[in-house]
Amino acid sequence: MESSRHDRWFDRLGTAYALLFAGQPILGGPAISTSDPFPRSRRCCAGGPPVYRLPQAFAVLQASVCGDAFANALLAFLDPYKDPLGAGYQTVQSIEAIRSAGWWGHGFGAQLAELPVTESDFVFAYLVYSFGWIVGGAVLLIGILLLYRIQRAMGQVKDRFGSLLIRGLMAVFFVPFFWSILMALGIVPIFSVSLPFISYGGTQFVLQMAVFGIILSVYRRKDITVLAASR
Repeated sequence: MESSRHDRWFDRLGTAYALLFAGQPILGGPAISTSDPFPRSRRCCAGGPPVYRLPQAFAVLQASVCGDAFANALLAFLDPYKDPLGAGYQTVQSIEAIRSAGWWGHGFGAQLAELPVTESDFVFAYLVYSFGWIVGGAVLLIGILLLYRIQRAMGQVKDRFGSLLIRGLMAVFFVPFFWSILMALGIVPIFSVSLPFISYGGTQFVLQMAVFGIILSVYRRKDITVLAASR
């Protein structure tokens, strides 16, 4: 019984691992083929719970197709200037664009053809390149203040489920937010991560608005448990 319970936990961890990395085009599924931290999760292909099978099988399939992409991308992150025209190209171009911006940038509509996907993954680098370090610092400061404000709001929610819901939604929003900024600065590896509310993409924008709508709805009812107890 205890072993079965542990197996279920390994399956869930493996599923979370697969969902996190399988969809990433650069540092994605190969992590499973090169070093799988949850080998038990592979039994999904041999009759595990159906809800866990699909993402894990997809991750393993992507791993077999991508080959050594994970190792190459990791080496490029550790030393992007070792291969500035190959694996480290995006990181080098992003760092150089930010470095050349100065305090006020190159102006609205400045061309940055050397850096790809400036409308989504590297939109922060393009913002800094166009409007300077001042705007980049302002975006980062707004994110920190927003995180602090939501953290305070979460502490005022009396219901445990509501508090945990806000915490989970905070991770959904702020992990991509700060990862996108740090990725543009070359501090973390490159993933296909967009900057919330700024990067191009209608579906993502709607989902991000829904996240904040749920947070505000939970905060609006923060005292509902106290009122119910007083009756």
